Amino acid sequence: MGDFLKGFLKSPVQVISLFAGIVVFVLGCGKFDKLPVIGGFHSDHPTSMMIFGTVLAVAGICIQVWRTVRASKESALRRSALASKGPAPLKVADFDIRIGSHSDGGRFDKSKQTFRGTIKQQVPAGHELWLVRRFKTEPDYYFPEGRAAVKPMRGSTTDYEWEVDEIFVGGDPGDGRIIEMWLAGPNGHILLDSIKKANVKHAELMNFTNTPYEKKWWVERLNRYTTDMVLGTSITLFRQ
Repeated sequence: MGDFLKGFLKSPVQVISLFAGIVVFVLGCGKFDKLPVIGGFHSDHPTSMMIFGTVLAVAGICIQVWRTVRASKESALRRSALASKGPAPLKVADFDIRIGSHSDGGRFDKSKQTFRGTIKQQVPAGHELWLVRRFKTEPDYYFPEGRAAVKPMRGSTTDYEWEVDEIFVGGDPGDGRIIEMWLAGPNGHILLDSIKKANVKHAELMNFTNTPYEKKWWVERLNRYTTDMVLGTSITLFRQ
């Protein structure tokens, strides 16, 4: 109602139409002995003047109602367009994510690994850098293993470095593992973080119950992604 009145008062056509209609309607209601400027007045056609005045007043109000509804629809369409557009997709080349602690095709032992690397700019607000692990024999499935800690690189004003520690790579001698770094937006982070936490709880339960790590007890791996996840880089390692 407030927006309607503000819009009405700012529109001279509607205001003139409304007040002219009121004046004509009142004049059509009866005679007036004394009126400013025009003096005495007597309506010869009171019914037609009342109808005409009513039409003018209603027209002014209807025009403003139509303009208010149209403005509301246009505003809703703009909000919908902005919501559907969403943030621009990240260009992974702008970040130049690299793994520096392990080389592609390199070897690893059975101990938990610490992965380090570099990134050309800070991770955007609302995003996280995640390490995921795959079996080379089943590359379509992955485990989220850890969120990287990103900080400015010492001695540089533009580059950053990242680190993920305590990563279980697993496998028997000769087995291959694919290590990837992903930039994940809000939805991707929720997916990866929730599955990571579930896997930790599962591992704790396996250890508590002394259950052997047989394939039938494995947690199901992921094979899908959210639209705000972008692959940064990957390497393949082999168990020594």
